[in-house]
Amino acid sequence: MELWFDVSLPVSGNTPDPAGDVRNLTKDIVYFMSLQNTNSSDQQTRTPPKMKFQWGSFAFSGVMDSVDETIDLFSPDGIPLRANVSISLSKHDLTFEFAQGAGGSPNSTGTTPLATAPAGASLQQMAASVGISNWQGVAQANGITNPRMLQTGTMINLSISV
Repeated sequence: MELWFDVSLPVSGNTPDPAGDVRNLTKDIVYFMSLQNTNSSDQQTRTPPKMKFQWGSFAFSGVMDSVDETIDLFSPDGIPLRANVSISLSKHDLTFEFAQGAGGSPNSTGTTPLATAPAGASLQQMAASVGISNWQGVAQANGITNPRMLQTGTMINLSISV
């Protein structure tokens, strides 16, 4: 994943901070590569801290494998203003989870889990399985024109209706 940091651009209509150093922002990312328990003689306890990356309803817990910071813009005084930070994350447990409390309203993009239509399922069956009686409203809200013939793998938001 690549992350961009820039302190030369104005934020929310404010003027840029000419004394700002982009490394003040990127040090929070680099922290996840620093070893914890450095006073321990046991090599097993000297590991990078665990982290959780969350984007909408996607949540990934693991450790950072690598970080590479490239500074590509400097002020006339030589102060770093813009940096590209490339990170690599890994996880040994290959299950993914939906984030809880991702912020925003429950129907904002990326925050509501979607149901996957199994082979041969109808929207009526799927809605009834979660206790929804107004399957027509769910069909309309999801733009489904034929609720009896769902294509296998169709992603459906069962928590909304019209």
